[in-house]
Amino acid sequence: MAYAAYAEVFGANALEDQALRPCKPELWVLDLRVSVDLARQARQILASCPGVGVLRCRPHPLMREVDLEVLLPARQHAAVVHAVLAGLPNAQFGRLQDWASVMRHQGERHAG
Repeated sequence: MAYAAYAEVFGANALEDQALRPCKPELWVLDLRVSVDLARQARQILASCPGVGVLRCRPHPLMREVDLEVLLPARQHAAVVHAVLAGLPNAQFGRLQDWASVMRHQGERHAG
């Protein structure tokens, strides 16, 4: 008896495609604001999205809110927004900007 077996681990096919095309994936940074009580849940939702990570977490104790800067691949932004809205309908979304712009802004902020 013959059978076919395959495994796809967190976008393995996408990684193979990138190996064939020597280009770096575009990265984006999304600003997200949630209440302090939901910050842990927001981080869990973001951790469940492949290729997504939290760059910075800034609490605002007086407002009882947390700002999260989320790093994500360009093709994942719709999936991330959907996942966050499904779990946290009161989340507030801010800017979505490319990684190069963020780094240029950080360089200007820290220069002289």
